[in-house]
Amino acid sequence: MKDVISDERLEKALRYLARTDMACALAKAEVARAEYRIKLARSAGYFASEERTVESRKMDAERSPLMEQAEGSYATALVAFEQLRAKRETESIIVETWRSLNANRRSGNV
Repeated sequence: MKDVISDERLEKALRYLARTDMACALAKAEVARAEYRIKLARSAGYFASEERTVESRKMDAERSPLMEQAEGSYATALVAFEQLRAKRETESIIVETWRSLNANRRSGNV
């Protein structure tokens, strides 16, 4: 039976996982920083508003250019992190599939 996942493909997956540990951690940290910047932008917009009511101040804060920029940065950071996380998950599935196939071969099930 032809190998479903070759040893070379397994090595490629393992190298990718090892090489992207720090990048994944940094991408996740950037998402957290972006979330914090949203909170700061919301607060700045709220306190910069000249409206009297709390609800009007909240609306001004949400519509502020600083908030729009912070939301854009968050979306960019989130996309980068999720792409990296998804690729790492795919590579992990390849490793686990290879392990399972080889365990079955050793036990005579394949």
